[in-house]
Amino acid sequence: MAALASITSGAAAASRSSERVRAARVRVDPTEGAPLTTIRVAARGFGAFERVQFVFIDSERGTERILTKLSDQNGSVSGETEVPPDATVGPQRVGARGLTTGLHASTPFTVT
Repeated sequence: MAALASITSGAAAASRSSERVRAARVRVDPTEGAPLTTIRVAARGFGAFERVQFVFIDSERGTERILTKLSDQNGSVSGETEVPPDATVGPQRVGARGLTTGLHASTPFTVT
């Protein structure tokens, strides 16, 4: 019975620990632009020194990698890239995914 209590309390501690994990977030600036517009992307909430892949999520053309960068010791990362030249006009998304943790987030971007 003591072993069961130990397993249960360990699971409860793991559950409490996971509640403290911040969700990944991504920002893009500007939030709209034509194909080939230079955009600044920034993300946080990833692992320290994790490779983070930024993608352009096009409603018609699918997902395209646009930048991969290494996060800092706090799990934040930023850089500049361009809207794909063949991006579909209208509402699309820019996303970020941690290649080690699998954490991901996306934000709207409008192609004009």
